[in-house]
Amino acid sequence: MDGTIKVNCRVADFLELEELREFQGELQKRTREDVEKIKRSILKYGFSFPFFVWKDGETNYTLDGHGRILTLKKMQGQGYEIPKL
Repeated sequence: MDGTIKVNCRVADFLELEELREFQGELQKRTREDVEKIKRSILKYGFSFPFFVWKDGETNYTLDGHGRILTLKKMQGQGYEIPKL
């Protein structure tokens, strides 16, 4: 495991994971298998699609990608370095 996550999509701006706030919260429950599947995809393909973000003042709300955010937070806890997204 080299801990490298590629960002393969074009974006207007980059933000740290900690700067993203989930707009929907935990409306959808993710299983351990869901998280592992997302993790494998991130490690294999990197990020091919950006998050859609609504900026309200200083707060950056994510309108999608909640499964990816959950997975990235877990990966960060496992020692992966999360790039600006």
